[in-house]
Amino acid sequence: MRFGLLCTVTLAMLLAGGGGARAADDATALVDALGAPSFDARETAQRALVQLGDGALPALEKAATSPDPEVRWRAAVAVRMIRWAVTPELAAQIGDLLDEFDTAAWSDRERTVQDVAAVGGPAALPFLARVLERETNDRVRRAAALELVGLGPEGLLAIEESGADILGLPKDDPYLHVLIGNGFLEDGQYERAAAEYGKALELAPESQLAWYNLACALSRLERVPEALAALRKAIEHGYDEPAWMRSDPDLDNLREDPAFGRLVEDLEQRFPADAGRDNP
Repeated sequence: MRFGLLCTVTLAMLLAGGGGARAADDATALVDALGAPSFDARETAQRALVQLGDGALPALEKAATSPDPEVRWRAAVAVRMIRWAVTPELAAQIGDLLDEFDTAAWSDRERTVQDVAAVGGPAALPFLARVLERETNDRVRRAAALELVGLGPEGLLAIEESGADILGLPKDDPYLHVLIGNGFLEDGQYERAAAEYGKALELAPESQLAWYNLACALSRLERVPEALAALRKAIEHGYDEPAWMRSDPDLDNLREDPAFGRLVEDLEQRFPADAGRDNP
């Protein structure tokens, strides 16, 4: 019971914050608790070590040589979880899939990445992002990137933040930001969509697509003056589809503003062939 109390108190202290030498001291105390008589105490200590992150690795790596098999096993699991950003949710789903990951051949690691993504779904995102960051084999990194693409805008954002060019999209490609923004727009995350379109425009200020989609996100946010200004920019840089502007549901919040009607009418006069055509 004393071990259980120790772990509970230490975990509360860790959640309150601490770093440097304090983190190392906490890790040492928690590693000692990995061999506690109480199962709950061992589980609590392991979770706290994972939460502590990279600061716990020196103590955990030392514990990997412990004569106590329980301590060795729990230390190895915690090291893998920290090293590969495996959340408790993902760990519960994938079981022992990562047990041999660090020492396996690249082809086995590639297959494991695919298996973890298939089993974990969205919970695998931090792991896949960490593979992009730390894996040295391009085939394994590419597998992680492809799985991240399948996770939608959050996955694309992880690829962008990693700086990976595995998919032919370098970190500073404006179209990647547009793709991420489009995903957030479809998911109803309009603030995040607007932020991504803004990043695209920092890189390509004349992108009519980024300006138009920014107008859509701002309209959804009911920021009408800003949305109209973005639409004007889109038109200034070549946007020429008045029929779609009239029917685009993302612009519904602008329709009662007379300025929106004038923008559409002006475009229809300039591009009469498009005026009566519905967007496919």
